[in-house]
Amino acid sequence: MPKHNLILNLPGFTIQKVSGYQPLILDISYQRLPRCAHCNSKAVRKKASYIRTVAHELIGHRRSLLRFKAYKLYCNTCQRYGNQQFPGINKHQRSTWRLQAAVFHNHTRGISQKDLAQQFNKGKATIERWYHRQYQEQAKELMNTPCPTVLGIDEHFFSRKQGFATTLCDLKKHKVFDIVKGRSESDLASYLASLTGKERVKVVCMDLS
Repeated sequence: MPKHNLILNLPGFTIQKVSGYQPLILDISYQRLPRCAHCNSKAVRKKASYIRTVAHELIGHRRSLLRFKAYKLYCNTCQRYGNQQFPGINKHQRSTWRLQAAVFHNHTRGISQKDLAQQFNKGKATIERWYHRQYQEQAKELMNTPCPTVLGIDEHFFSRKQGFATTLCDLKKHKVFDIVKGRSESDLASYLASLTGKERVKVVCMDLS
């Protein structure tokens, strides 16, 4: 049995059964030993079981749902109860990290909330919430990321409430570097003034269409 399932892209899971069409329903199982959600100990006892269903990223052009068994655990180390947690699926979430990341990157590229909501069969409020959560995760990573030498700048409409946002991209690595609220010179002035490593930038590309 392969250690890493290339279809799921979720560590520790394997596919047991595939059914449905839109969405695809993947019955999967978790192969690794459960750990305590509080102290990360493996010295746990399985109590009651339950079925979790979470939305996953697109497979082809079809939505996918993951369905798997999880357990309520008792930890012999810290003597606390807790529900089993899984890599790639955050606590209390009904969607995988990979799905939320896909929505973030698609919205950053300019796909509207309305189109994403239709594509993934979610409300626009959910799409916006995922976007902000991923933005915060990206911000943590960016704190230690140097400013790119080839910088791409583009703007896109985010929502009526939030207005426009400006996307900064590392064109060498083909990755989003940062997203800044607003699009005018005054909106971006304070951000650019405080941007660490801006002296590294050698080329700036802008979409003037």
